[in-house]
Amino acid sequence: MTSSFMVTVSVIMSVHNGERYIREAIDSIISQSFTDFEFIIIDDGSTDTTRAIVEAYHDDRITLIHQKKEGLTKALNKGISLARGRYIARHDADDVSKPERLAKQVAYLEENRDVGLLGTRFEFIDQSGEVISRSMLQTENDKLQERLPKINQFCHASVMMRREAIDKVGTYREFFQYAQDYDLWLRIAESFAIANLPEMLVQYRVQDQAISTSKILLQSQFACAASKLAEQRRTTGYDDLDRGDPTPLPHFEEFSLNLQNKLVDHYCQNPLHLAAIVSTPTTAADAKAILEHICLQRKAYEAEIRRLHQALKQQSEVVDTKNKSPEGDTLKDAQLKELGDLLKTKDLELTEQRDRIKALMGSLSWKITKPLRAICSTITKK
Repeated sequence: MTSSFMVTVSVIMSVHNGERYIREAIDSIISQSFTDFEFIIIDDGSTDTTRAIVEAYHDDRITLIHQKKEGLTKALNKGISLARGRYIARHDADDVSKPERLAKQVAYLEENRDVGLLGTRFEFIDQSGEVISRSMLQTENDKLQERLPKINQFCHASVMMRREAIDKVGTYREFFQYAQDYDLWLRIAESFAIANLPEMLVQYRVQDQAISTSKILLQSQFACAASKLAEQRRTTGYDDLDRGDPTPLPHFEEFSLNLQNKLVDHYCQNPLHLAAIVSTPTTAADAKAILEHICLQRKAYEAEIRRLHQALKQQSEVVDTKNKSPEGDTLKDAQLKELGDLLKTKDLELTEQRDRIKALMGSLSWKITKPLRAICSTITKK
């Protein structure tokens, strides 16, 4: 990595078959009010017209690199290896940066030398570019440092990183097929202050392609791994990957057991994120993978309630039978107490299950629950 900066900002974008939106993405960068930047575009094995679209731009700030498909992590690291800027900015091939984004981020980083990672708040947009919701990410270092170990606090396409931060902690780690950004943010946050600008300077596009349950779970698994590795570093000063362990996190599957519940918790606590997915009919399919687990939980709870009702009925019948039999008069007090305690326990379990359903379904805003019920209805019929 060179220490002689030829430009102020290196904007890095990886793209694979991005012909639909890449013009809009590129235009939003080359029309920035801040002009001292280079724009490195890594074409990661595209088979559509992406390459031709990029090559049609005659802008000296654009550098196009072609490679066979190697995935986002390697593509971004390739871009970083070529970057000559003091700051490294990210941009995605289907998102939009507002004209003042780079200028405001550079100004902030110049003024706040302790900040190594700077994101922005952002807007969710649909396929036509209409704003469907807005993020309300934390902006201050203290709150971000507190929350980041629990859940990602940055929109990847909005970040600008200080080059010194990358030189110190390293680039994206290739172990992370997903959540590579989250792992990097956690490592930067251990040595630098972090921040988000309060302005909505990036538009994040919600795709109309269905998100598979397996992909969501993989994203969550790797995010969980990033969090666990960060915990290792806080405890020992290094993690499995730092040690060069070829099989980091030997209990990786164990760490993933509760990931679906964590997804549910996240979307319950951040309804706008879910709203962005279910706000339009064309994106309802995207929501299915997330909502399917909620619906399955609800079905499991309802099945448990039916089972408990049946158990209560059976226990009541046992008590009635014993009381009506000749032996009923001689039934020991201890046996009666045991049956009574069992009935109370079952009743308490039933109440707790009902409360869990109420909390789960009630925690989502009304805006969310309407499409939620519709999608749940579709899922439960399958």
